[in-house]
Amino acid sequence: MRRRAINRFLLTAVLLGAISARVFAHGEATLVVTPTTVSPNSVIRVSGQEVEDGEVFVVTLESTTFIVTLGTVTVEGEDFEQEFTIPDHVPAGTYQVRATTAEGEVISAELTVEAGAGAESVAVEPSAALMELDRSKPIGQILAIAAVLLVSAGIGILLVRSKESPVSADQA
Repeated sequence: MRRRAINRFLLTAVLLGAISARVFAHGEATLVVTPTTVSPNSVIRVSGQEVEDGEVFVVTLESTTFIVTLGTVTVEGEDFEQEFTIPDHVPAGTYQVRATTAEGEVISAELTVEAGAGAESVAVEPSAALMELDRSKPIGQILAIAAVLLVSAGIGILLVRSKESPVSADQA
């Protein structure tokens, strides 16, 4: 009986392994950008593999402080390939080329944009002027913080009192 249970378990594990291998054989969608280092006004080739036929991707160039839409591409088959021009106003830096569907699915690849040939470097001198920071807070924010503190203190007092054991008449 025990041997039969072990054999069933092993057979189930092998079947599940075969099914999952077949499911994952299709692969994950990937994005490739060539070349990986460019300057503004250069042309890049964006290729997507293992994507769904008919999907429409919006291709953007993004960094933490900059984003620009390069264009759209519609998939025919399971792959796509499209050329895009890097706009001349893109600052030098490291970017993510992102292809996003209407459903929010994203594939991305890294791209480095170097300073263009016409870019000039300008020396910047540090300033000795004092910088004023506005640290004022709206009255509503101050009142909300005070209310949270008071409620927290009240809950803390109730919890401490509930943990205290009263002295019974027998112990006195």
